[in-house]
Amino acid sequence: IPGLTAGSGAVYRIDAPGSTDATSTVTAIAQDLNFPSAVAVARDGTLYYAERPAAETGRVMRYLGPDQEPELVADNVADPQGLAVTSNGIVYVAETGANRISVVHSDKTVEPVISDLVEPRSLAIDEQDNLYCAEPNAGTVSKIIPSGTKQEIAVDLINPVAAGPGLVGNLFYLTAGSGLADGTAVKV
Repeated sequence: IPGLTAGSGAVYRIDAPGSTDATSTVTAIAQDLNFPSAVAVARDGTLYYAERPAAETGRVMRYLGPDQEPELVADNVADPQGLAVTSNGIVYVAETGANRISVVHSDKTVEPVISDLVEPRSLAIDEQDNLYCAEPNAGTVSKIIPSGTKQEIAVDLINPVAAGPGLVGNLFYLTAGSGLADGTAVKV
């Protein structure tokens, strides 16, 4: 399970315990990052993360291993706040600062797939490579159709964040609520 800590600038691997009475093992795998804002793991295990060295621009990086420099995948991304990777390695990024979702090409260019969103953040890919997006300020979770349109599948949520595919086709979102104790997990 990948995890981010924006304040410390790191990406962590969290290994689940082998039994109910054991504790998880947390290992920093990438450190000294510039405000990491999103993380995604491809099905082949490749780790991608977004960081924001400037307030409104960021970049997408590919983690190559503990003793290797990460690879730049895309630069000049407008406030990246969500990443997702399809089964064939296509990387999508939620450009919150530009209100769009873009696809990252192999030549490191970024091309918008859908615009006119409301500060998109979390992205998720299901087993069939369908792309989903949360718009916390709109209170929606949408399926992004390849033609570049969105189909709202959950509305009236309170600040949906932190997307994740579940087992057997389920999609889960966490809602942040209006206070620290108001969050819930929602199955979409």
